[in-house]
Amino acid sequence: PMNPAYGQPPFMQPVKKKKTGLIIGIIAALAVIATAIILIIVLGGNKKNNTYKAALKTFITGINEQNLNKMYSVLPEPGVRYAKNEIEEYWEGADYYFNEHLDVDEYTVSYKITSVESMNNQYDLYLIESDLLMYGYQCDVTDSCIVHTLITFTSKTNPNDVDVDDDEEFQFIKINGKWYLYNYEDFI
Repeated sequence: PMNPAYGQPPFMQPVKKKKTGLIIGIIAALAVIATAIILIIVLGGNKKNNTYKAALKTFITGINEQNLNKMYSVLPEPGVRYAKNEIEEYWEGADYYFNEHLDVDEYTVSYKITSVESMNNQYDLYLIESDLLMYGYQCDVTDSCIVHTLITFTSKTNPNDVDVDDDEEFQFIKINGKWYLYNYEDFI
């Protein structure tokens, strides 16, 4: 419209644009970035925590803490069933298992890896898969190794009281990118 007094359009303030769209766009971008970081951490995982060494450490820590769930967390599903049955039936429960069989009420268990033997040829992997299938667990085992260790039992009250088991073997298998303890019979 024209200003009738001067023949010019009236002076108007410029219309301020709302910044709501820009703010929403920035928030959405930040949400996408945060989601991507979380997915990388969770799905990509810390490769250091997904090794046979980490699985062995978790298992031994579970023994020292008398924490069956921690021990079970590194066993494949049939191994969990076997271990639960052995501990409940044969060892008459966790207390007897930890305190009489392993003596962790009096000793701390530690280990040192002395060597690692690869067991990842197709025939070895096939035998493991067949064994697991006998227990109703079908899976694709992609790697396996035997870890030779020195197991040490150190007295909690007298650090000079040490018992060393010369060579303890643990077999680990890799299923769906995760390492599991497969052979642990001397401990269960």
